[in-house]
Amino acid sequence: MAETDFSQGAESSNTVESFIKLAVAGRYHNQRDAPEAMLRDFYETSVLGVQEIIQLEKAVLNAFIQENSHGRIGYKRLNEDCHIVSFSIPHYIIEREGRFYAFKQAKLSMAMESKNNGQIISICGPFTIKNLPYKHPFVYPTGYLDNPIFSQRRQFQYLKQHEISENIRFCEWYETGDEITTKSIANMITTAQRTLERSYIGIAGRDFVPVFPIERCNCVIAQDRLEAEHYARTHSIPMERIFSNL
Repeated sequence: MAETDFSQGAESSNTVESFIKLAVAGRYHNQRDAPEAMLRDFYETSVLGVQEIIQLEKAVLNAFIQENSHGRIGYKRLNEDCHIVSFSIPHYIIEREGRFYAFKQAKLSMAMESKNNGQIISICGPFTIKNLPYKHPFVYPTGYLDNPIFSQRRQFQYLKQHEISENIRFCEWYETGDEITTKSIANMITTAQRTLERSYIGIAGRDFVPVFPIERCNCVIAQDRLEAEHYARTHSIPMERIFSNL
């Protein structure tokens, strides 16, 4: 039996792997610059007083800490043309209406295809949770996340019609060297993380509609902040991974 030549596939794999680990991961982590830009714009146009500016600065920086907290991006090659992008979110705690709920680590992944030695890629579908069962108010039993991008109720429509972001769609081909491709995948990661950690922000019925109530997750661990912080310390959960969903 003749040996299979995987040299071209290896080149493709290296290109896609570099794109994910360098370009996409870099874009995800560099979102930490956004609060500084927001503050610079604010300082140039605002007429608020010093105390209001200080409070805004704290709010913006706190949002940054929560939005970029401890996510790990991974990559795996299935064959010369198929790739898996993974994203791991460590244990976290959600504060909701005075109660605190603990959630286990979430392991998400999505599939991509490539051609032209990895110079062009196609995103096959959304990030889904793989370490099932995963009880969460915004996660379906199948592992799909419930938000406008990843909604299971649109799983047969978004593949061709629903946009991932402004300029990129599922199951279409894009260049790995294009900034829009990099930004879109990074935004998918950020959106998945926000869905798990902070989907309850806003007005119920307008800004969010959970799959089922958080009370049905059976994961309440505290009735006040001090008790929640004690739980976090004893379970090696950083304090910044306690997310207020008010």
